[in-house]
Amino acid sequence: MIATQTVEREIVVAAPVQRVWDVLTEPRHIGQWFGSRAELEPRLGGDGLLEFEGYGAFKISVVRFDPTSHFSYRWANKIGAAAVPGLSTLVEFTLEPAGDGTKQRVVESDFDSLPLTDAERENEMAEHVKGWRSELDELRVYAEQLAS
Repeated sequence: MIATQTVEREIVVAAPVQRVWDVLTEPRHIGQWFGSRAELEPRLGGDGLLEFEGYGAFKISVVRFDPTSHFSYRWANKIGAAAVPGLSTLVEFTLEPAGDGTKQRVVESDFDSLPLTDAERENEMAEHVKGWRSELDELRVYAEQLAS
């Protein structure tokens, strides 16, 4: 059993906070670094989809939207499931200035509330640890190229 039910990662992006915020919250940018396509109403209570080639589209629902500092959404863990507590994880992004760049932190939690066996949960978390490592590296490259 995994000791923690949370996935965390922090990076520094050599781009201003507004640029990183745009890349993080605007559908036209999200699909460039995260998955293959995104639909999102970028506002509190907004709904959307994150599509991953070979896996399908997963529903999301925005639960916090504080421009340029905090963005959080619930992310359904199964295709067709609602992005609600018990069927989703909570993904929280925090942005803050770091010199000329931006410190970005992601915390994904609520794995313990998903209807999964311990083995399935452990696998899901391992996939998300690997995924956030890869996806945030892609976000960094994409945002830095846009900023230059």
